[in-house]
Amino acid sequence: MTTVAIKPNAATISRILSNAHFIKSTEATTRIRGYHLTSEGFRVVTASDSALVYYEFGDWAHKNWDAISDRRADAFARMIVLLTNKGFEVTHHALQPSVLVVKKAVA
Repeated sequence: MTTVAIKPNAATISRILSNAHFIKSTEATTRIRGYHLTSEGFRVVTASDSALVYYEFGDWAHKNWDAISDRRADAFARMIVLLTNKGFEVTHHALQPSVLVVKKAVA
């Protein structure tokens, strides 16, 4: 049996997390040109050799940082278990606590 390394992309990781009922962050425009509002939840982007999972605090996060930090820690713990069970290598970003790095899966 041969093994093939699969590079994760944002769409695949986002679909896996959405299907597991994690809340995705949304962005909305306002009447003020160039100003956007974001909601609390995850956002996934593709990097050169991995996918990055960001946890957006949302625009009203300043009201209760402790509760949001607890929700982020809980969500990241569950995301790590889910993605690891799917075969991906998941680590916390070394410099940013609100980012998970998802590396290749072996199939």
